[in-house]
Amino acid sequence: MSDENKLREIKQRGDQAKHLLENPLLNKAFETVSNSLMQKLKETPSGDEDAILDLHKCVQMLELVQECLKLTMIKGINAEKEINQLIKEHRNAS
Repeated sequence: MSDENKLREIKQRGDQAKHLLENPLLNKAFETVSNSLMQKLKETPSGDEDAILDLHKCVQMLELVQECLKLTMIKGINAEKEINQLIKEHRNAS
């Protein structure tokens, strides 16, 4: 597979990640889950260290999913720039 094809795949994944990040339904789901976890953390007795740790891990996982989507989107943006540069170089070489 050529570099350009790999870049196009990265760009396509980036576009998909962008659409997910801009999806109101998915954003509402992230917000609802986050709020629910934070409420449970507030309600958990301070002595219940296992429950607090588990809830904290859930919050971190939710944030990790969001960061993964953002990183994929950024990689797609950068891949698009590289594709455009390759096209420009190809035109100049012709």
